[in-house]
Formats: sequence, C-alpha cells, structure tokens
Amino acid sequence: MAIYPHPSKGHGWWRIRISHGRNEPQENITYQGTKAEAIALESELRGIPVESQHQKPTDILGRFLDWYSLDRAENTLVYAHAELPKVIERLGNKHLSLYRQNDYIRYKQQRAADGVKKRTCNIELATWRSMLNFAAEELHIPVGDLPKLYTRKQTTPPATNPLTPDETRALLDQLTGDKKTIAMLYAYCGLRRDEALTLTRGQVDLDRNILHLNGKGDKNRIIPIITDELHQRLKNHSQKKGWAALLFISPKSKPDNPQPYKNIKKALLGAAKRAGIDKPIYNHLLRHSAATNALIGGVNIRALQMILGHSDVRVTELYTHMAAGVLQTEVEKISGIYGASAQSANLKQE
Repeated sequence: MAIYPHPSKGHGWWRIRISHGRNEPQENITYQGTKAEAIALESELRGIPVESQHQKPTDILGRFLDWYSLDRAENTLVYAHAELPKVIERLGNKHLSLYRQNDYIRYKQQRAADGVKKRTCNIELATWRSMLNFAAEELHIPVGDLPKLYTRKQTTPPATNPLTPDETRALLDQLTGDKKTIAMLYAYCGLRRDEALTLTRGQVDLDRNILHLNGKGDKNRIIPIITDELHQRLKNHSQKKGWAALLFISPKSKPDNPQPYKNIKKALLGAAKRAGIDKPIYNHLLRHSAATNALIGGVNIRALQMILGHSDVRVTELYTHMAAGVLQTEVEKISGIYGASAQSANLKQE
C-alpha cells in the first residue's frame, strides 16, 4: 500500500494504492484531505495505529515492500521480499527509533563470521536503509541511525587472475559431459553463467554456427560458436530425445519438471585441482579468461564488446589491463629462461 498525489484532481487529492498480492490487480482509493489524513486512512486500512511513534520493522514491512515494488526491477523486489525479513531477524525487531551504529557493527561482524562477503552485506544493509528512509519520509515515523556501509575500497574484489589458453585447455580436459560443454561456452564464447546454464535448443543455430542470446539488460546478441568440438557437442545435445527446450538438464530434476544446473563451480574446482591450476576458480572466471585471451589473440575490441554484450565499450576495455598482466607474466617467464641460460653460460666460462 502507498500514497501518491492524485494525477488529475489537483492539490489536496490523494490516491491510495492497495496491493492484494503480486499476482492480483491493485486497488486504487481516491481521497481528499491532507497528506497526514491520507496516511492515517492508509494505516487504518492496514490495521496499524498511525499515532504510534514506536513502530517496529515488522509493522511497516508490508507497506514498504508495496511502495518498493513501484519502481524496482523484478530481481531487486524478489531479493527484498526474501532477504529483508532475515535482516530484521538478525538486527532484532525493536522500535525503529532505537537502532544505532553499534547494532550495524555487530551485524557486520556476524555476517563476516558467517562467511558473507562485504559487498553482500552492503546490499543487505542498503535494502534495510531504504526501509528506514521510507519510514521517515513517507510515514513520518522517527527512526534511529542509518547504517554506514563498507567503503568501495573495502568491497573491491582482488584483481582477477584469468586463465591462460594453456590453463583453459588443461581445465577443460578434466571435464566431461554437460559440464564440459557449459565450461566451453564460458571459456570460448564468453557466456555468463546463467546464459550458458539455461541455453535452449532454439538459441543454437548450427547451420550458421552461431548462438542467439537475450542476455543481461534484455540485450540481444549473436555469438559465434568457437571450435569444431564445441559445435559437435552442441549438436549432440540438441539431438537428445525429450521435449525439454533446455540443452542441459540437472540430474537432480524430476522427470516431469526439467530444471537447469544452478552452478558448476564444484566441477570446475575439481578439474582445476586435477589439472594442477593454482588459481581461484569460479564460473565467471572463464568468461574473464575468454575476453582476456581474445584480446591477446588480436580480436577487435568493438567485436569483443558485441560478443560479451557490454553496452559500454569502456567495460570491455577493462580486459585490456588483464591482457597486459597476462602478457607481462609470460614475458617474465621468457626472461627467466634466458636469465637462467646466461647464468649457466657464465658458470661454464668460469
């Protein structure tokens, strides 16, 4: 439920929007009076006493989520519905005016002990802060301190260390079946995790050797299928019997409800260990590696931007730094070889 100035009736008229659930039509009530009176009516309809200055997070959670849904992306709204009640539970459901920075310090410490990354903790507290701002600005309820988030420096991840072409091949050699094909889509075509895991038969054009994707930001793009091996593996997956559109179906799925894999990180970690690769391994690293190795191989940055699906070429240009780092590492290896050879020659002369 939320209150807005009426779009046509002028000053002093309000529209109270009532939500009956995400899949049900909303109800709009037109009201004339002051904003405070409109808030009072809204509170009465919700059964919450507006005169209370000591409301708790659970008292306003429903109203906040209704208001929050008006201009937020679907994924953001789903996240708020799922995670905000957990944030309230961790902080404690006390009067909104009583929250202090010490509460948030303890929250951060607890989340760190749980193994949660600082960036994730920031997202949780930012959603909580949005609810406090809603309480103060829309409901005129006194609130306590707003949480101080981790700084950008504190949440910046360590520099990415992409796989070299040799490491990529060694990793892929340790995989089989669906998981090898998925990893090849990451490492050769630069697909994002969910793009590869949910690839469908209709997105694979074997005649023209391309993939049709509708990826992040609802952007359509065409990606060439790299290597004959990947082409053949996709052909084999496309020819599997069954009605499911998905190319890769998790073995944990029920026969009447095929579902994609959620992640193949465990398989990647095992493959990296068997291949003797001593680097942090995760799904998205293979996409980073694909982009970096493409630049080293001479692929035009504009073409790479289209393949990766970046709306801004400056994002793609970030991979030039990774490519430079990889090249520098290889140069150092070569220098080491010649340095060792020179030292050996000097020893022989002595």
